[in-house]
Amino acid sequence: MNQITTTIAASAEEQAAATGEITRSVSHAAQGTQQVSNNIGGVQRASSDTGAAAGAVQSSASQLARMAGELSVAVDVFLGEVKAA
Repeated sequence: MNQITTTIAASAEEQAAATGEITRSVSHAAQGTQQVSNNIGGVQRASSDTGAAAGAVQSSASQLARMAGELSVAVDVFLGEVKAA
């Protein structure tokens, strides 16, 4: 009878140790998941910032093209006036 009790107690200790290891593993996995989630948030913010910067570059390029066209017209007018003088 004593051997059965000892065997049951040893099995219970092993099960408690295994349960503790499972708990630690789940906790570690949860921490890893949180870190991945934080990293994804950082990537999303960087992507948003990149999109905003690309929009600003496109706007500036359009503005520069418009100004170049206006300058070309002004130069043509000036050269026409110089020829006429």
